Amino acid sequence: MPALTTADIAFLLCTSQQQKASQRFHLTLTTAYGLVLRLGANGSLTADLSVPDSSDSDLTPTTPTARSKLPFPSSKPAPTSIDSILHGPHVSPDAFNLAFPPPAVKKPSPLAPGQGYKYRLYPDKHGASHVWYAPGWPGNPYSSAKRVREVDLEMRYPGEWFDAYLDWAERLEEAMQRRGKGWDGVKGKREPLFVDEGERMLWMVEGLLLACWLSLQGDVGAVEYQPAGEVFVVEKGTLGRVLRRVLGAV
Repeated sequence: MPALTTADIAFLLCTSQQQKASQRFHLTLTTAYGLVLRLGANGSLTADLSVPDSSDSDLTPTTPTARSKLPFPSSKPAPTSIDSILHGPHVSPDAFNLAFPPPAVKKPSPLAPGQGYKYRLYPDKHGASHVWYAPGWPGNPYSSAKRVREVDLEMRYPGEWFDAYLDWAERLEEAMQRRGKGWDGVKGKREPLFVDEGERMLWMVEGLLLACWLSLQGDVGAVEYQPAGEVFVVEKGTLGRVLRRVLGAV
């Protein structure tokens, strides 16, 4: 069966928030880059990093797997598909576990306030990257807002996450090209960036998932996610609240 994509997971998150309390069930979703999302039958929503089953907590990704380094496309088998969830004859109240094989990750050590990078993730029609260093953060290499080079993101983080970021950025840039001069960025938006409302919702939630995973890394203090006008601050310990807030806004 086809593997669940990040767009599939974003769709399931959006639809789960629209269900009545009597229709909810436990669901565990894992992205290709190791972000685990747990939806409870009581409406709870949490996010964390996947960890290896072995007791060795120091496992780290080995060879970079970014698509720019792959000689041919890779396939990621998954135990089920989105069609089997949405169109199956019966949904068990027991927990589903819809997961890619999780990348080996390392549990982050706690950072002191102001330490680690603070990123800002938002659309920028003038730049080759949509990730910036947030200004005024002590742990950043610059005191003012500076664009993070994509090569730095690729070096710092696993290829699975970087590939997902490139896909998200590519769809953003395609939407910008379609809009042309009718869209002037976050600060001076004249028309909606995405004409299709469903496309906008999925893109917005996928970006949030990227920001959530990034905020859980050991070298990151926080992430500001600004898909439109409002800024969502994503930090360790607050992911569930931010996820519900964004899903309620889309």
